[in-house]
Amino acid sequence: SEHAAVGTLLLIGGAAQAEAMLEPVRAALDRLPARSGVSRLPARSGLVVKLLGRDTGEVRGALFAAWQAARPHLLGAAPPPLRKY
Repeated sequence: SEHAAVGTLLLIGGAAQAEAMLEPVRAALDRLPARSGVSRLPARSGLVVKLLGRDTGEVRGALFAAWQAARPHLLGAAPPPLRKY
């Protein structure tokens, strides 16, 4: 199959946060090879991000990109650098 990995990310926040992060999340995902869709949750309580990729690395990268784009709108700060030990 062309798509062997799937991912879902729920970004829960208020209506203003959902609207503020919608386009940045879509823009971040548009630059990546994984197929993606971003939709508003019911009652404007946030967003849902759905992903399809060739492998888990592709989906993981897209999940991280979506989180990087959304985090400033949800928590007021960019994500900290990843640390691998």
